[in-house]
Amino acid sequence: MTTRVAATVSLGMMVGLALLIFAYPLSALWWHLTLGDKVTFSQSRIFVPPRWTAHTAGNVLFIFRRPLTVFSRPSMRAMATLGPNSHPPSTDIERETLYRNFAYIYRTKMVRKGTILGAPILLGRNESEAYCMQLTPIDNPKLTDLACLIFGGRWRATFVGRTAELNDFYRIILQSSTDGSH
Repeated sequence: MTTRVAATVSLGMMVGLALLIFAYPLSALWWHLTLGDKVTFSQSRIFVPPRWTAHTAGNVLFIFRRPLTVFSRPSMRAMATLGPNSHPPSTDIERETLYRNFAYIYRTKMVRKGTILGAPILLGRNESEAYCMQLTPIDNPKLTDLACLIFGGRWRATFVGRTAELNDFYRIILQSSTDGSH
């Protein structure tokens, strides 16, 4: 082989290897370039932060945040799920009852040994209101598990992942809409 051909092959292999190693952020970049920062799901506009991607499976929207390289462990920094609530409240009283029952069930059924239950979290107002409960492992405070009732209890959302990604999850909830107004 000539030196020029060898250099071209070497360069091609290095570029290919770099594309493979950084496949996660490159695929997220491509996702956002082609689809933007919101996805329409179940008649709602759901915000997808930069470096996150989304796909649907049945009546659930999955939103993923992958690490920088394919060699990083774990292979997922965070995952959020969103979907319509099967029995949404139709009045303010029903919504308040749903929030109370949700908190009770979360405290009594979801708390596991070795986790810390956070205080209820109330985000947003009116149509974008969200009520969340959070668990954090005692031995790994960098991870967290959140369950929320969003859009005034009409939808549900979950988050599992690194605590550092929580602000993006809150942005997903607060910058999404069921009426297309955001």
